[in-house]
Amino acid sequence: MVMRSTGRARGLPDAAARLVVLGLLAGLLLVLLAAAGCLRSPAGAAGPAAQPSDSATISVPPPTPLAGGSRVAAAAVATRNGPPGPVPRPAAYPGRSAGYVGVVLARQAVTVAAEADGRLASVSVRVGDAVRRGQELAALATDVMHDEMTVVQATIAAARGEERRAELELDRTRDRRARRELHPELYAEEDLASARNAEQEAAASVESAKARVAEEVGHLRQLETRLQHAVLRAPIDGRVALRYLDAGALVHSGEPVVRLISTGQFMLRFAVPPEQAASIRKGAAVEVRLDSLPMSLLGQVSQVAPRIDTASQMVFVEADLKVPASLLDRLQDGLPGRVAYGESPSDRAAAGGSPPRPPMGRGSGRGG
Repeated sequence: MVMRSTGRARGLPDAAARLVVLGLLAGLLLVLLAAAGCLRSPAGAAGPAAQPSDSATISVPPPTPLAGGSRVAAAAVATRNGPPGPVPRPAAYPGRSAGYVGVVLARQAVTVAAEADGRLASVSVRVGDAVRRGQELAALATDVMHDEMTVVQATIAAARGEERRAELELDRTRDRRARRELHPELYAEEDLASARNAEQEAAASVESAKARVAEEVGHLRQLETRLQHAVLRAPIDGRVALRYLDAGALVHSGEPVVRLISTGQFMLRFAVPPEQAASIRKGAAVEVRLDSLPMSLLGQVSQVAPRIDTASQMVFVEADLKVPASLLDRLQDGLPGRVAYGESPSDRAAAGGSPPRPPMGRGSGRGG
């Protein structure tokens, strides 16, 4: 009995130890499973956010309709919607050509430049001033020119003195040679030859003195011309568009000082596609709408370029504008505007280009 009770007492601690070990292993397994589940949970949550669902849609705004003749907008839409291709030409409106961008220009523009090197003593006009033909615009300093003229005049006086002295010497040698030839028997042949040579040398001295005088006189004429050109005058009636330099600036011959534009006549320049240029003829009516003023002006085609511009692949057209006298002061060289052409002059003769006018419609006139 004693031996059996001792065996049972030893068996109980072994079983408890095994239970404890199994419990620890089970707990460790649960911890590992929980850790594995935590690691998978963020990845699974991020997956759906990274991949859009099949039902997701992307809204794309519809392309903005193009304005007539807008090549830049057409190129932008073509680039956005697909690979770049040929830029389409703007289609003509029924009864009237499509609108194009044009520029109002003064019929005559002149750049007044310095005709001599020097320093600007004065510039008597400002931008926007009205000038008359022959009016003084600017003047170069003439102090140095006057000093040069004084020196040249003194040189001319000295050269003329040399010329007079040479002429007197020529007269003396000529008389000497004539006396010896009058009585050749009284003089040796060497004396006669010496007299002839002296006369020829004197004649050459006279020619040299005359050439020197002519040279200095020419120099004086140049200085006088420079003095005349020192004053820059307006070659046309017009207005001052640009003033490049101010008084005190150093200028070289050919350097621009003032730019003038005519005030009474304006022209319109615009470009059309080559396929439409053939339908434009001299005398065709055009209308340009100047949104910056706003106003509309009428005109007639005066010139169509005979060749296509290489850079723009367009044909340039010029038209004479009919500008009322009341609008001349409002027009500026370089104003942009929208151009339409195709109506006959009689259709819009009553308007006469008076401002403001309603916007030009499509197909409101007859085809030209």
